[in-house]
Amino acid sequence: HELIWDTLNTKENLIGIWEWEYIGFSWSQEDANDGDFKGMTIEFKSNSTLDVKENGQITQSSNWKVVNSDADLFAIDVDPPVIQLYGRILFCEKRVKFNNSYIDGNDNYFRRKK
Repeated sequence: HELIWDTLNTKENLIGIWEWEYIGFSWSQEDANDGDFKGMTIEFKSNSTLDVKENGQITQSSNWKVVNSDADLFAIDVDPPVIQLYGRILFCEKRVKFNNSYIDGNDNYFRRKK
């Protein structure tokens, strides 16, 4: 509530290292809270690139940009895609939620590391 969110503020708030925590919603119970992504981190860099790491090893590098979503919220376009980053971006303290359940996808939660 302290910021007026726009694409620039959203980008600046994403820059850093985020650790995947859990899937918060899923139509498939097998996917809910799936441990397959434990140990995954995503580093959003100010040059609009990101690195996905699993157990400390880079498994993917992508370009990203913040875009308008629906309901006056924002999302990111990632090329090549990272499935954990689909959906609207919602920040709460040291967490970010990629909210994709509104279109029957999964919500992925990350906690800021740095």
